[in-house]
Amino acid sequence: MYRLLDHPRKEIRLLVVQPGKENELLRAAFDYALLDFPERPQYETISYVWGDCTERSDVDLGGTIFSIPLSSVTALQCIRHPDRERVVWIDAVCINQTDDGERGRQVAMMADIYMCGSCNLAVLSGHKLDRGRLAASAIAKIREHVFEKFGSAEQFDVLWMNAVPGKLEELRTDITQDSVDAVCGLLDATWFRRLWVMQEVALPSRTIVHFEGAQIDLLHIRQMISCLSLDPYQDRDVCEKIVNVTNLANLQMDELLDTALFFDVTEKRDTVYGMLGLFWRARDLPELPLPLVPDYTKDPSAVLRDATRFAIESQLYMGVLPPDEILTVKGLALDAVYALTRKNHDVKPDQQWRDFLDSAVALSTQPPYASPTSLRDLESTLVAGVHADAHGDTPLETLLAFIHDEQDAAQPTAYISDVYSYQHHRCFFMTDTGRMDLGPD
Repeated sequence: MYRLLDHPRKEIRLLVVQPGKENELLRAAFDYALLDFPERPQYETISYVWGDCTERSDVDLGGTIFSIPLSSVTALQCIRHPDRERVVWIDAVCINQTDDGERGRQVAMMADIYMCGSCNLAVLSGHKLDRGRLAASAIAKIREHVFEKFGSAEQFDVLWMNAVPGKLEELRTDITQDSVDAVCGLLDATWFRRLWVMQEVALPSRTIVHFEGAQIDLLHIRQMISCLSLDPYQDRDVCEKIVNVTNLANLQMDELLDTALFFDVTEKRDTVYGMLGLFWRARDLPELPLPLVPDYTKDPSAVLRDATRFAIESQLYMGVLPPDEILTVKGLALDAVYALTRKNHDVKPDQQWRDFLDSAVALSTQPPYASPTSLRDLESTLVAGVHADAHGDTPLETLLAFIHDEQDAAQPTAYISDVYSYQHHRCFFMTDTGRMDLGPD
């Protein structure tokens, strides 16, 4: 069924999906294309949630009945045209999943595969229900408000990206509760929590989301989320359900590994492999560095270890250390942990965020460890010592005033960002000898 691919010439398999009705047996055939050929092939990529791969369904591949994951069949049926062929690339079928060598080589080409496709088709749900229609209608209405208020969606994007969202004038969207529920249903889809989605969305020139019978441009969804965050009558939590993945293509490896903590993966190797397309594109490399080359025969912990070591050696700082792993070094100083805070998981400056910082202040300033420099030491510890002198004289006091909603308190945006980057998924602790640090609980 699978013939060998010409890896040096960046050959990929494509799936030519035959026309058919919704519940008809899926019929398709393989085609082959070279990505380094001057005339690039015409195809679309498919982004979806794999789910349970033990759930299988049959497809007709060139006259042979072949078993593939049920989730793949559902996605293909959703995008299948009723009256004409559709040429697509879908990972579970177009990569020989039983060949670890091919899997690694094709994963290393993910950036090429998604960037060369004409469009990315994100399949959230293929069922034709009313929520898809309502969500599409709500998003269209919100875009109308954007055009009326700002002149164009592009102008709104400029204002949004260059200003503190809370300082922009509030924009009421006036959509019905049913429409809000439909939009929430869209944003609650498992697809938005998949790690692989980051590069599958950031790399293609365009992504069309298929949701319960509706087709919606992902750019419009992102603009809708921005608008909802300005609406005082809507739930702000809705706006936290998607990461603005269009801005992830320029991150360093340590930032990508840290971002991966927020997303779901099927296996631990994907914490690294699911980000390689973004890293390759951002660095404009002729090939991936050897420590990052995908190898599905490699132990998952070794994959994360090598990626972490690469990030530390290439960027010369330790902020990349995974919160749930242990760094082994010579000359390790051992000390007993005296007290620690709860691990902080939350993004927003809400009660959990306040409790974490208040606990850290209390632990570091109580006897017998209180000293004139306790708060200054804590300021540096909360950002792991990185750029500690770049935030002014009293960034921690300013931050505490801000999160406790003190009147006229300034928003220390840069310090908030750095503190969150280094303490998220970590706890603050004090040792018996008075050392303070961040680490796993």
